[in-house]
Amino acid sequence: MEKNKNTFTEKSWGFPPEFVKGENPTRMVTGDENIKQSLYILFSTLPMERVHRPDYGFSFKEMLFEPASLTTRVHMEKNIEEAILLYEPRIELERVVIREAEILDGIWQIQIDYRVLETNTADSFIYSLNV
Repeated sequence: MEKNKNTFTEKSWGFPPEFVKGENPTRMVTGDENIKQSLYILFSTLPMERVHRPDYGFSFKEMLFEPASLTTRVHMEKNIEEAILLYEPRIELERVVIREAEILDGIWQIQIDYRVLETNTADSFIYSLNV
């Protein structure tokens, strides 16, 4: 049996999981939505939270009380880049931007610009972190 190499169109459960009555009771996602949900889960999961993958996840906690400086922002962007390289092989990271204006208001807006490798299409994902 040949393994399906088309990972972009593979289905996975939607997040959060939703169950509805009918033939297909579980909401499934594919393509761009699957990638965006995967990124959301990555940044919403703390390391050691998953029993079988203790290294999976990303911790913003270590940066919360650091000064809102260029050094802190660059360090955080580097950590985000490393997490994406490790855990989301379907995309090529183009840019990570942490918007400074929101940091001072207690909201970190993290914009991730990427290219889907299988389709060569550009997209972006924004993760908001309330601190």
